[in-house]
Amino acid sequence: MPAHNLRVDACFPVTLPHGETKLGLGAILAAIGRNEIIGFPGLGAHQRQGWFHFLSQIAALCLLAGPSEEWPPDQASWNAMLLDLAGGDLAGEAAWTLVVEDPALPAFLQPPVSADELAGFKAVGTEPDQIDILVTAKNHDIKQARIAHPAPHDWAYALINAQTMSGYSGKRKYGIARMNGGFGSRVLVERIADMRWGTRVRRAAEVMVTGFDNLLDEAAPLFNPNGHGLLWLMPWNGASSLSLAEVHPYCVEICRRYRLVPSARGPLLLFQTTDGARLAAKDQYGRLHDPFVPINEAVPPAALTVGANGFDYRLLARILLDWKPAKGTGLSTPTALLPLPGEGDGPGLVHCSVLVRGEGGTDGLHDRVVRCSGQVRRAFGNAETRLAVGEIARAMIDRINQVAETLRRALRAFVQGGPEKLDFTDDRVRPFLIAFDRTVDTRFFEWLDAWAAPENEAAREAGRTGFEAALYDIARQTFDTAIAALPCPANRRERGEARAFAILQNRKDGLHVLLSRARAPTTPEPEVAA
Repeated sequence: MPAHNLRVDACFPVTLPHGETKLGLGAILAAIGRNEIIGFPGLGAHQRQGWFHFLSQIAALCLLAGPSEEWPPDQASWNAMLLDLAGGDLAGEAAWTLVVEDPALPAFLQPPVSADELAGFKAVGTEPDQIDILVTAKNHDIKQARIAHPAPHDWAYALINAQTMSGYSGKRKYGIARMNGGFGSRVLVERIADMRWGTRVRRAAEVMVTGFDNLLDEAAPLFNPNGHGLLWLMPWNGASSLSLAEVHPYCVEICRRYRLVPSARGPLLLFQTTDGARLAAKDQYGRLHDPFVPINEAVPPAALTVGANGFDYRLLARILLDWKPAKGTGLSTPTALLPLPGEGDGPGLVHCSVLVRGEGGTDGLHDRVVRCSGQVRRAFGNAETRLAVGEIARAMIDRINQVAETLRRALRAFVQGGPEKLDFTDDRVRPFLIAFDRTVDTRFFEWLDAWAAPENEAAREAGRTGFEAALYDIARQTFDTAIAALPCPANRRERGEARAFAILQNRKDGLHVLLSRARAPTTPEPEVAA
């Protein structure tokens, strides 16, 4: 059975400008330097983040350990750097090899074990997706064991995702340290010029390399600048854990004891549970100075855990502009959002990604790109501008919340037939409020850019007027759609509509009061007392 040295063998399908081919890891990093890679066929959507982190981390580790921090243009240089990173010699070659028959040697993302220990491992199967981080236990939607005839890249992507992105998965199945707790998720927030792999991986590696000294100043003595970078090189008995003082800040983690062995059907994956996590970092709550992870400034500080709503505008305002909800804490700005030397105001796109994990389920793969221009773009590198733009974001979110609450009361009044006293537990209007918020979400940063325009006060007023006018239109459209679709007692429909309109346009907190700069409605509303 071929061993598949991923460092030098052409194992990964790659789309280049001239067509598809296969490359090894060294050749991939060289092609990333030339920004030639268009995509990786066979890489699942939920595997992209793990693959991005992996490429970025091994590149940064190589550059920090090498003779120069400049990106080598050729495959031979990267092949040599990757071998040196793994320690060279026989063990170094084995570390990049998918199937290594001698268990005393490391294999790709598989720590060494003794022959006696390996005998106690249990067979998982010959399909890489058996260790998928997507929860497929009930065999719904995404099926189990889909990859009946896996190629080397299928195993590589599966191992990378399982070892570097997993959380707690049951008794004695611990997760990685770069998330807040076993049911957290590894979060990626980066600033980019475009979504090409070369652009993203090169900038990520540069963020890590240029920020390395500052990280050590902030994190000392948490990490060891000369510590282990590839955590699968050392034997792991499943009981002992590595301290953070033994590892490099940008180390590539592993969290499971896996081992691929030859079988008649191809590589067979063996697995053994552990008595503890590979990294002893529970008291850090995921706060490992990762430049791509926002930190929740709670007590104690912890890596951001994203909920089922993903990166909506409220969460992004917290990450990008230090907006704080009334009952909540701030989020630190990830280093990856700050401009690098020579970037001026920095790239204009912010990319966020996370696979939201929950107890016994997956709450969605959330991947979002936001275009930032004007003052929002300048805010990342200027604390004063960030504060000013954050205040505008706060005013916008407060107004959106007020409009949503007025809309909620108006629609409840309709579905309940215009009662004297509303039933505030009635949740039938919720789908329309969700639709309202999602429509707002698509426009929020466009409005913020216009309102925070630096040119002059007139331009800022025009931006605020545009925001209020657009918000008014969205609210009215949501209201009209809901009135046409929601149920209402037939004998109280007219009363329900009149009461709903009265709440929507009343003189205390109606749309005309909340959005006073909005254009007047084209149709006069009925004069009904609220």
